[in-house]
Amino acid sequence: MALFALSAAIVALSLVMPPADADDNPVAAKAFLTKVAGAEGTPYRARQLVVYFGRPQSAAVLDVQSTASGEFVRAESGSSVTKIWRQPGMGIVSSAGTNLEEANEQLVPIVPSEIVAKYDIEVGPTQELLGVPVVPLTLVRRDDGRLVERWLVHESSGIVYQRGLYNANDKLVAMSTIIDMQWGNAGLAERFDPGTGTPTVVKSVRATDAPKRLSEGYRLLHAYRLNVGGRTAQHLVYSDGLHALSVFRTNGRLRAPSGFVATRFGKVRGWTGPGPGTWAWEGGGHGFVLVSEEPALDPAQMIRPFPKGGPSALARMGSLWSTLFHWIAHLIP
Repeated sequence: MALFALSAAIVALSLVMPPADADDNPVAAKAFLTKVAGAEGTPYRARQLVVYFGRPQSAAVLDVQSTASGEFVRAESGSSVTKIWRQPGMGIVSSAGTNLEEANEQLVPIVPSEIVAKYDIEVGPTQELLGVPVVPLTLVRRDDGRLVERWLVHESSGIVYQRGLYNANDKLVAMSTIIDMQWGNAGLAERFDPGTGTPTVVKSVRATDAPKRLSEGYRLLHAYRLNVGGRTAQHLVYSDGLHALSVFRTNGRLRAPSGFVATRFGKVRGWTGPGPGTWAWEGGGHGFVLVSEEPALDPAQMIRPFPKGGPSALARMGSLWSTLFHWIAHLIP
């Protein structure tokens, strides 16, 4: 634990300090983003520390194994363990009481052209992190001038060694850092063991009534149907070319989970949850939960295209949403 605490303190300090002599160079930025996008499949095994500086603060240690044929991630947060397997034609998420499988997994791609269209990106001079050459990148959202992220990118491979997320007050709210890296193939990944039974299959759907675009450049990529605990939820996946944003929709009443607080998004009554941006509301006979990776978003703008308002009052959340949140908690970078 001392190693993780020391790593977190060092990384937090380095992410708060602006890079010296940074240069807002779209060409250089796009070149590094292209390298990051092409790093998929690079063979390595790494341990990664992920921390959210909230109330309460949460942290997880990830054991990541990447190969040309797929990826395996084991995430440990206290006594909770989530396992993720990814390979062509298969994606599985397994945790306590939850196993989900997508027969033809569709990843959220990094699109450099969309990123440089939305963000001003400063590229700093090469520096060293524990003897490894890395390049600092600072991402500032162009439409409102907000600092969103700071990265340290491995110069030759494009692997992001450090990543910090900032809120609307330019305060560091989440960070991840690689604390141990072994290049090359590191043997077989842990084999899939469903533990709690056969995985629930996640099926693609058309979702023709879903908004195709949201605020801040998010576009609809995929839509899925989940059957959890005998109930059905629809999962809409959006992206701005860098971040993933999920909207979960169920029929009937919305029941908010513990840890959410009542709030208003303009004139809309809803709830705010943990993470960079998690909001719940009702509309058109449905319950909605939006989970964003990008911090400092305006919830009133993000939920604008969706139905709002309904006859029922928000109450305590049932088993379906509890199960879904247990699953997605470890999937927010």
